[in-house]
Amino acid sequence: MKRILILGSVGSGKSTLASKLHEKLKLPIVCLDQYFWRPNWQSTEDGEWRQKVEQLAQTRQWIMDGNFLNTLDIRLPKADAVIFIDCNRFICLYRFLKRIVWRREQGVIEGCRESLNIKMLIWILWKFPQYSRKNIITEIEKVKDKKNIFILKSNNDVEKFLSKIK
Repeated sequence: MKRILILGSVGSGKSTLASKLHEKLKLPIVCLDQYFWRPNWQSTEDGEWRQKVEQLAQTRQWIMDGNFLNTLDIRLPKADAVIFIDCNRFICLYRFLKRIVWRREQGVIEGCRESLNIKMLIWILWKFPQYSRKNIITEIEKVKDKKNIFILKSNNDVEKFLSKIK
């Protein structure tokens, strides 16, 4: 595995898994949030964003952490492995709240302070499970015979997966 795409909800553990895979495989981490978000949660314009993702996906090796379904058509063909962390929405919410309370450095985007707001609650509890999750599964189904696909539903699944990585 030289190009690993990690997908999952906010709070699913994408960045944590990316860090652990980096330790084992020594592949560079590409955290898409770092490239997309500008100070004060200002997003990158769509054309510029797609161009940046294309550039990032062209590199020889990566562990790419982030959903951004509007660029999955660029990233998925370039990945040789796809990991979907498909955990319970309430676990994701708990982890997000924990991250806000403890203000951990991991996942912090320069100039963007995470906070609890209704938009994020709706995203974690409703929009991701009802819409994004279904889209991810649909896209994974299309490439399941061409890629290494791993769907991890729990911490136990993640630990088992990591124990098999050399």
